[in-house]
Amino acid sequence: NRLKISTQIVLISVSLLIVLGVTLEITSSITMDISFKQDSYRQLEVGGKVLLSEIETKKKRALDATQWFEGSARLIESIEKNDREMALKLLKMGLSSFGVDYIVLTDKDGNVIARPHAPEKFGDNISTQVNIQKAMKGERSVGIEDGALMKFSIRAGTPIKIKSGEIIGTLSMGYNVADNNLLDSLKEKLTLDLTIFSHDERVATTIMKDGQRIIGTKLQNKKIVNQVLTEGKSYIGEAKIMDRDYITMYIPLLDVNG
Repeated sequence: NRLKISTQIVLISVSLLIVLGVTLEITSSITMDISFKQDSYRQLEVGGKVLLSEIETKKKRALDATQWFEGSARLIESIEKNDREMALKLLKMGLSSFGVDYIVLTDKDGNVIARPHAPEKFGDNISTQVNIQKAMKGERSVGIEDGALMKFSIRAGTPIKIKSGEIIGTLSMGYNVADNNLLDSLKEKLTLDLTIFSHDERVATTIMKDGQRIIGTKLQNKKIVNQVLTEGKSYIGEAKIMDRDYITMYIPLLDVNG
């Protein structure tokens, strides 16, 4: 049976030659020492583990941070009084204190009360998001899913309750996974190029062409697309990226529904 996976994949790639952390282009006709190739595969496997560990760490941080808001008397007061300015002030403090990329507060029906990362946007309904749906049922949760303003993000949701246990709102907070700054930081540590895909389209990457990130370009290798997205299996091997030869690893990421 085909695995039910999200339409996002992670690409970790290293060129066929690395010197002092600088990725170099070489021709595909070059003969490559077997031991070098094996070392490259090991480097990719380490890089994959580091990236996945970073994602899991951010999931835990986001979910742990929601606990602070669950019992916040001032946040509850802002919902009950429909005081959007009070809510924004509290959420901005949370945005800064916890170092997350976004926080969204909604009423009990999923209508947005405040977004400190985009304060001018409110009133829309985000009850289709899984973390909001679970929060409306009284459940805390975390996972990777798309958002209204921030695509492909780690989203932790929690219900906001009054003392009687009644749910009067929900809160969602987390991190942007398709973050070039995150990938740049990991590239510096790992001396690897990294790319985040949404389905087969690059949405964040360290790979450059003509001074620009190759965001928006497609993964052309149908074999890799089928193996990673359809079969849910990682791929490791040689591949061309923008006509350059790379040793690559592609890793499927499960969404919040598994």
